Amino acid sequence: MNSRRPCAAIFMTPVIQWSGKVTTCCYDPELELEIGNIHKSSLKDLWYGPEMQKRRALQIKGDFTYPKKCFHCKNVDGIQITDDEIIKYLDDADRLDLVERYIERMQLDEASLKPESRAIIKRTRSMYNLETLKEEAKNLLKAELPERVCAGFWASPTVNWNGEVTVCCKDGYLELSAGNLINNPFSKLWWGNPILIRRRFQHIRRETDQIPLCKDCDFQADLKTLQFKEVEIRDYLNAFIQDKPFQPQANFLTIELTNTCNMKCIMCPQAEHNEWNYKHADPFFGFLSFANFKKMLKNLEGQHFCDLVLFWFGEPLLNPDLPGILEALYEHNESHHLFNNLIIHTNGLLLTKNVSDFLLKTKSRLIIHFSIDAANEVTYNSIRKNSNFKKVIENVKYFLISQKKNQKVESALQFIVMEYNKDEAKEFLAQWNEFGKQNGIDFKIATRYNWPEGHNHIIFFRNLAAQSVIMDGEKMSIPSNNLELYDSVLDGLGLK
Repeated sequence: MNSRRPCAAIFMTPVIQWSGKVTTCCYDPELELEIGNIHKSSLKDLWYGPEMQKRRALQIKGDFTYPKKCFHCKNVDGIQITDDEIIKYLDDADRLDLVERYIERMQLDEASLKPESRAIIKRTRSMYNLETLKEEAKNLLKAELPERVCAGFWASPTVNWNGEVTVCCKDGYLELSAGNLINNPFSKLWWGNPILIRRRFQHIRRETDQIPLCKDCDFQADLKTLQFKEVEIRDYLNAFIQDKPFQPQANFLTIELTNTCNMKCIMCPQAEHNEWNYKHADPFFGFLSFANFKKMLKNLEGQHFCDLVLFWFGEPLLNPDLPGILEALYEHNESHHLFNNLIIHTNGLLLTKNVSDFLLKTKSRLIIHFSIDAANEVTYNSIRKNSNFKKVIENVKYFLISQKKNQKVESALQFIVMEYNKDEAKEFLAQWNEFGKQNGIDFKIATRYNWPEGHNHIIFFRNLAAQSVIMDGEKMSIPSNNLELYDSVLDGLGLK
């Protein structure tokens, strides 16, 4: 267990450079830890804003991988923050969900804490007591329930390469971590976790502004696919009160095989956060090992998901243990029925003939998404950096033709609609339809509004999700018209 103390600097020592730039540490002359500029925002907004709240929460949990400079820091300062001050901060910051984790991680002697700290701990334990939560659930059933809420806290557990479980694919820094699947049963982390139960109740009460990450999320307005409806909310509350198992009508489990990638695409967080790309001796990066994957499978016994997705921030085909992981997964699924569909997203660069032949031997229902996003090499290279357009297209075509040998395999050619490629959508569709005619492949078209079931070859026009970030060189922008642009392209294709 990591017993490293949170650094006092991120709580106590803002540093303002002559230019107005604010950093968190006097040992940061190159401003690697910069959080903003007081000429554009007040020091109060910067020092107590979302970025600093995230950094403090990560260190309190024992995660020092972000920012990377903090992980490698060897400086010892005379300033220290006490355990009492940490606990008071968690109370002030509405992060009482981290109190118990901090106590356990630091192995605190509670008797040595100030009375005020012990009072906060007592109040926290009362809040997260299961019997208390059951009474809250009964009261919620008596009130008016929302028609729908974000399904993340119910139906989309996401596991990073190191085993940490969160509720949202936007949570790359694991601000909403529920614990580690390598060391704990899924039922305990997901359904029996008082922290997640209380957060579910906050969603039901429309109090998402009290939840880290959720309070700044624009995705709430885009719940056409990821939603949890009133009848399911009611069923969940009743099941929780009666200590009965609960199964969402539609759910999916994401397991990240790696967060490293062989590309640097303009719409990917790996491009937004450049430090993610410094892979050498960087603790943020890693691969899910075969041994840890086997532990995860054991802790998933008794669970079932509509979809199991082997993808998050990295390229799955980079994982050297992929063959063993897939074979163990197929064997486990035959005896335990963990999932209906296995889904893998890939950029296709490493999809050699040998890899394709191996993937096509699957006995489970397998859906492969190929991220292409362009009809010609120039546009492709402007979107997907460090790739090889001709090689990717060659790899994908081999897979599509070979795929006909196994009817359990489905493929989707993905085109994410952006300003950079919007004028190539028709050409993309025409090129692949022509390839299909030449090779006896009947492509069906999928959109965010419609996914054709029962077809093995799909062309998928996908929209940029809310809050997506585009990197153009060193310039970062957040498109404000994702859905409008997407809908206009679909109109041009006659698909809306």
